[in-house]
Amino acid sequence: MTKHIMKYLYINLFFLFFTFYTNAQIVQVKDIYLSTNNGSPRELFDFNGTLFFRANDGLSLDKGLWKSDGTVAGTVFVKDVDWSTVGIYFGYNFTSFNGNLYFTGGSTTFNNGTSNVELWKTDGTNQGTVRVKDINPAGTASSNPNKLTVLNNTTMLFQANDGVGGMELYKTDGTNEGTVKITDFPGNANGISWIKTLGTSAIMGQSIYYELGENPNRIGNELYKTNGTVGNNVFFKEIRPTIHNGVGKFAVNALGSIFFLGDDGTTGWELWKTNGTATGTVLVKNTRPGADSPEIERIVSLGNNIYFTGTTNGSRLWKSDGTTSGTVEMPIAPGVVASNYDSYIAAANGLVYFFAADGNSYDLYTTNGTVTTKLLDCNASGLFPVNLATNFVALNEYVYFAVGTNFSSTKELWRTNGTPAGTVSVASLFTPFVNPIDVSNITVCNNKIFFTGTLNDGNELMMFDPSTLKTTENDQLKAVSVYPNPSEGTFNIDYDFIENPSIAVYDVVGKKVADGEIVDKKIKLDLKAGIYILKIKYQNQYYTKKIIIRQ
Repeated sequence: MTKHIMKYLYINLFFLFFTFYTNAQIVQVKDIYLSTNNGSPRELFDFNGTLFFRANDGLSLDKGLWKSDGTVAGTVFVKDVDWSTVGIYFGYNFTSFNGNLYFTGGSTTFNNGTSNVELWKTDGTNQGTVRVKDINPAGTASSNPNKLTVLNNTTMLFQANDGVGGMELYKTDGTNEGTVKITDFPGNANGISWIKTLGTSAIMGQSIYYELGENPNRIGNELYKTNGTVGNNVFFKEIRPTIHNGVGKFAVNALGSIFFLGDDGTTGWELWKTNGTATGTVLVKNTRPGADSPEIERIVSLGNNIYFTGTTNGSRLWKSDGTTSGTVEMPIAPGVVASNYDSYIAAANGLVYFFAADGNSYDLYTTNGTVTTKLLDCNASGLFPVNLATNFVALNEYVYFAVGTNFSSTKELWRTNGTPAGTVSVASLFTPFVNPIDVSNITVCNNKIFFTGTLNDGNELMMFDPSTLKTTENDQLKAVSVYPNPSEGTFNIDYDFIENPSIAVYDVVGKKVADGEIVDKKIKLDLKAGIYILKIKYQNQYYTKKIIIRQ
């Protein structure tokens, strides 16, 4: 047998062992790229209970579209449709429409980049994975379709470039013949920043750049709408006159309107809303008077409000019911400022999650719109905002996310039930302690948490099945209490055991940093400030607690 085959068999046996002999565990689903190379699964997407993603096995032509049911045997290559699809631009754009999974794909030549990137669809089989249409037919040229948006059961919208008119609005019913350009505006540098559906129409932030004679005639990014029929791409509101952009890059559909970033030239980038008409397009509130931008970076919706961050008296969290008087700053402790970085505000399970700083690092907070609570004193690095956190996804009563703690650029998988006590490292729930780093692409599929992470085999596909946790284990966690927590290193341990239990302490990346026995229901740890996992063992039963040591 070759070394690769031996390793493959060993990995299968290893994870089969854990399937039968652990109650719950973070597992590597499959070593897609054998040895320590990275399979780099990306853009994980649940399509009818099957996980689809793109990855690279490095040993054959199996670079491109993959799918998984959470088992080694069920994690299989589907078709070679460009695993690296213009990664720095658009990605796969997975979108479920009319019984198939649509995505952006093309041919890959690793030395010369990507070519012929067009609209594809799949039913999950090799034969059923086909290109919908070659929109840019000039040799290996690409139309780079993106912003796939389902308007109704028969129409999906997107933007693409046929090589003649720049990025324009297209529609498709899933057939070659039914994939057509809606409107051909003049110019070859046009583009769409976002598409949001509202009733039977779609609202867009769209730029038109063209020239007539020697004088450039440019319309900046402004508001358009369409009903999805050919020729119907209608300009309806110019937020900022002249050639400047009046519409920004973020928008959300909420409260019967589209909320977006707008700049009329006097207010800076502020919160606007539209109902799809010129008269119904208005500034919600000028949160920072003057032309200076409040640097709003992301908008999320929850219940009867939307939430966003903006730099007014420092970076603050705001909520709005869509009215001027109902757009207010959320109370946060003095000296704490919310992060205004993209993606570090999210809504899930009835709460808004965001990061805020009280110095040089960020901590995780949550709010229900009335009460704001610090969940995790994680000291996430403010120096590398891209490493602050990943996406937040909800499954049952928990929200899963990944964060780099104690100024680390690596991210581990965490979960929270919206309380400080229920915010824990997922790896801390189990023995043995398996804790992947570089976690990203967290996705719920078939009631399991899938994500990408790095163990010993490089960056590969990981899975956590919460249903395998015993209810009694969750109840037993209540049988042990640790206080004060945080502390300066001395903790009281309250329990009803007859004999003294033993302990082991791990840092957040799984390295054991202390062990011993509890004496007089107290432990003293000589460790630097940070977050640790305390595992208490008594009669072959483990009790796990998150502890925090402060300076």
